[in-house]
Amino acid sequence: MIKKRPLLTSFLSSALFFSYISLISWVLNHGEEIFKSNSDFPVAIFMLSLFVFSALITGLLLLGAPIYLYFEKEKKIAFKILSFNILFLAIIILAFALFQILI
Repeated sequence: MIKKRPLLTSFLSSALFFSYISLISWVLNHGEEIFKSNSDFPVAIFMLSLFVFSALITGLLLLGAPIYLYFEKEKKIAFKILSFNILFLAIIILAFALFQILI
């Protein structure tokens, strides 16, 4: 599917990325309810771990397919997918910003 449908691959990657970011934002907004701890140390460990884990997930979602295809000598398709990822993310961000302005 990756090689045959770069547009669909990019759309799904961007949609999953936005869903993941929405989930993480929800967790951060409800942090006080989730972490009823008197100590900041476990919360700091969780936040740093979440940061590293988020970098891994984001990298896999947005760069995994282009890097894989690049090493498989499919440089044109890899560049298309990366370009479509950037385009879809820009569209999602603009749509979300407009939605927030209009509410």
